[in-house]
Amino acid sequence: MKKSMSMIALAVLAATAQAGELSAGKDTKFELNVELGAYHLSKKDSSGVAGKDFLGKGMNQVEIKASHKLNSDVTVFGEIEVDYDPIVDNNTVKTDDVKLGFAHKDLGTFMVGQFDSFYEDNVVEALGIGHGDTGGFMTEPASSNDGKHVQYLKKVGNLTLAIDGTFSKSGTNTDTGMAIAAMYKLSDQLSLTAGYSDIAKYKTDDSTTGDNADKKSLGVAMVYKFGDSKLTGMHAQTTSTSDVKTKYTGVAFTHKMGAFDVGVSAQKVKAGTAASRNEFGLGFGYEVYKNMTAYLDISRLDKTNKKDDAVEVGVKYAF
Repeated sequence: MKKSMSMIALAVLAATAQAGELSAGKDTKFELNVELGAYHLSKKDSSGVAGKDFLGKGMNQVEIKASHKLNSDVTVFGEIEVDYDPIVDNNTVKTDDVKLGFAHKDLGTFMVGQFDSFYEDNVVEALGIGHGDTGGFMTEPASSNDGKHVQYLKKVGNLTLAIDGTFSKSGTNTDTGMAIAAMYKLSDQLSLTAGYSDIAKYKTDDSTTGDNADKKSLGVAMVYKFGDSKLTGMHAQTTSTSDVKTKYTGVAFTHKMGAFDVGVSAQKVKAGTAASRNEFGLGFGYEVYKNMTAYLDISRLDKTNKKDDAVEVGVKYAF
């Protein structure tokens, strides 16, 4: 009997891995997604010396989702993402997105956990064209902390409104952060997002390493999709704790051609009265097999001694 039950359990797990989604009754669903990858990274330090390493961090993940429909109006859901680096020996396994919430047909969606704000996902990270962890990404404007996070999301026609709140702590001191954002879909091809983030003082949920360098951020992003191409524009401004304003203005373009995809991005960064920097990103991908991509990503950030310039070559697979 035990052997039979074990075989049934293995069969269920296999079906979940292959199909991605498992139904445990008409009102309950489970979903399993796995991302695997490895890459070689060459990244320059403050002296301009390129450090080389073979890594997997930032792109290996197991994601489990579940949802249960309580009635015709309310669905409860949960999600956990676990990140790991299979290349580094005895690497620490960490949680990434963790969510628990409910969605009401009329009232909207409320969730708690550890995840990016709506403002970060749709404005701050709008220009990223990289396939992996480092290459192809430019400097991002600051946004709120991820942990100890609550979010309320409401859709009204083509308009989506989001309010995010975070809580951070350092010793006996506490602080809160908040972000407000709105996305409007003008059509199936064009959307606009604008938002503001009041950043919590402390870097992490229980920080002992100092404070966040920025206290607020605001920005707007536009996404236009046409065929297999996507054009993105973004403008944002952050204000540091010493009241230095940094402006970010950039564009990104991606295009898919059969098994190939290409992306290019450019951004101007100007902090206070300092000279502006002109950042660039390039990304090339080739789908070797379904869901398996080999890629080359390049970042040029125009910093002194070419600090943080990176070239990343890798392969990733998702199922």
